[in-house]
Amino acid sequence: MRPLPARRRSTPPSPARARRSPPSDGDGRASAPADPRRPGPEPGRPPSPGSEHTGEAAMEASRIGPNAVTRLAEAVTERHGAHAAADLFAAAGLSHHIAAPPERMVAEADVVALHRALAGRFSAEAEAIAADAGARTGAYLLANRIPKPVQAVLRVTPPRLAAKVLLAAVAKNAWTFAGSGVFEAHARAGADVAVRGGPFADPGEAAAPLRAFYAAVFEHLFRALVSPRTTAAAETGEGACAIRLAWRRAAPPLPTPVQAR
Repeated sequence: MRPLPARRRSTPPSPARARRSPPSDGDGRASAPADPRRPGPEPGRPPSPGSEHTGEAAMEASRIGPNAVTRLAEAVTERHGAHAAADLFAAAGLSHHIAAPPERMVAEADVVALHRALAGRFSAEAEAIAADAGARTGAYLLANRIPKPVQAVLRVTPPRLAAKVLLAAVAKNAWTFAGSGVFEAHARAGADVAVRGGPFADPGEAAAPLRAFYAAVFEHLFRALVSPRTTAAAETGEGACAIRLAWRRAAPPLPTPVQAR
């Protein structure tokens, strides 16, 4: 994979400006800052463990969609049972999310803490479990968030154009998964997406499972809507996660053999 490009310095957008759709140029490039409409912390909710550390307070104030929590609970439960899922959430200090699965945005710090606990308790299997949760999230989005007529159109659109359209739509909703970070994407020969900051600002041991989760979400969506041959390769570093999505054209059919007469 190519190294992450240097992040350009810019002044923070005003609330009115941030509400507009992210810019997209001719090569499909899009950048989406965190949306100011994202709800703040729930009143009376106790802070996540470790929120007193540097950088964690900002995470606590930022939110991510609940699928990052609920689908991970499903993946662990299916593989290891409900007790293992309960133990995992307890280790992350998030037992309340097992007792009452969240239906609203959750704290960014919760998502990081949960994936950090996943890495600690399941070691080498953590990435596979996180990828399972990512695929489940992609399936949920297809079933509930992306209109069926749009899906039908994308499936018959040439992959390169379908990728640009899909990424533009994803960028408009990046605040639901990038948290306090910034989402960037462009599509040419394949597609490249990145989340800078947010859950990847200082993930520690959570980096590998978080990377697997995000890559699996995009791979699932692209396989369903762009090309069934899509593969995702992800890397993390310098406070960001970059995902390369690639697909190969179908091989041309073999010519019909001519029978000798």
